[in-house]
Amino acid sequence: MLSTVHAIFRGLQDHVSSILRTLPDSAPPQLHTGLVEAHMKLSDYYFWTDESPFYTWAACECQVFYHSNVSFS
Repeated sequence: MLSTVHAIFRGLQDHVSSILRTLPDSAPPQLHTGLVEAHMKLSDYYFWTDESPFYTWAACECQVFYHSNVSFS
């Protein structure tokens, strides 16, 4: 679950960044500011999940679950 959240935050951050790059100069300043703030907030969440011990634990648990359920027959 946390790995999915991590990927979603990163994907959203990349998407907002691409919107900012293609935003025309004539766009309202409030739109630009809002997108920059959204990008920064997603960056905060991305950093928070990346630094979380729960994320590390979930990633390890996911690998243990995956490897214990793999059948090589």
